[in-house]
Amino acid sequence: MAPTGAYGKASEGRERSEAEKVLPRPHNRPSMGGRAGQAGFGGREEGAGKVNRTANRRAMKVLEGLWKALEIPGPPPLELAEFLTRRRKSVVKVRPHYGKETEVTMFFPIASFRLPTPLPTFPPVRLTGSASGGVEVKVKDIFAREGKVFFSGRHLGKVTENREAVKVLRPLFAALGLEDLEGALEALSGLGEGEARREGEYLLARQRGKEGRFILRRGSLLGDFALDKAFVLGEKVKLFFPGDVELTLEVGGFMEGLVHLVGLEVRWGEEKARFGAGVKWAEARANRDDPAGELVRKRVARGLRELDLPLSPRMRALLKALARQKKPLQALRREGFLRRVLLDALSRI
Repeated sequence: MAPTGAYGKASEGRERSEAEKVLPRPHNRPSMGGRAGQAGFGGREEGAGKVNRTANRRAMKVLEGLWKALEIPGPPPLELAEFLTRRRKSVVKVRPHYGKETEVTMFFPIASFRLPTPLPTFPPVRLTGSASGGVEVKVKDIFAREGKVFFSGRHLGKVTENREAVKVLRPLFAALGLEDLEGALEALSGLGEGEARREGEYLLARQRGKEGRFILRRGSLLGDFALDKAFVLGEKVKLFFPGDVELTLEVGGFMEGLVHLVGLEVRWGEEKARFGAGVKWAEARANRDDPAGELVRKRVARGLRELDLPLSPRMRALLKALARQKKPLQALRREGFLRRVLLDALSRI
């Protein structure tokens, strides 16, 4: 099949030649042996071989779950696993094709091939790879990765639609350690407006009003159910830390797997720094390990340049420290963190 997309006809030949290095011929089982393997993914440094093999195994596990769900004969192409791990954010899309075939499209370079499946149809699947072998899976409104998942839907019909998609693709989600996702979505459909509760490892919530969303996440956001509930229901969340430091978070909403932070206030003693209207909001992937901490870091980093009120040396030093921390909420709880901030402030006076 000729490549399609934004590359244009002038680059088709180059893209095809590059893609043929990694793609199996349609309906033939790929091989990594001999010259073909060397042309595609061979020739890597020996020292990196073990890391590559570990990453490939992680990606292959997800692909095997998908192949099992779609009842595609034979194992997934090893070249496909290597494509997902060879560079950051490699993208593969799998979707039904006419005539009981599944079409697998690889991007950057773009090329596709087809494989047989007995399923007349199935939900399209988007796979985003990483060098570590971790694969993020998007199916309809579900954003999943190993051990983590996030769903946000505006009405009950979306919950049902996504639950049916999970049912069709059970082996894929099982490969991600999410065998219980279907049951969690079933429990989510029974929530009333403004209700939130835990279902095993899952946080379930239904926001209020006509525009309120059904939200599901595996794992805690802030380490406390009351705080998690306020966070996903769009209420202000106050976090208290040693040394009389307080953070107030205002969540703007959830969309396309992202959570948006529209307001943040940092208080240290009697002094406050407010990042509100006029400062570009921050966003983070809601299925990450610490999206709340990522939101705080991004919000402070972006807002420092736009604060109108003068800040004391210690508050400015605190904000700069939070912007530098990969996990600022954990840093605020570490012994000695504020002492180092004060020393930094004193050194700049």
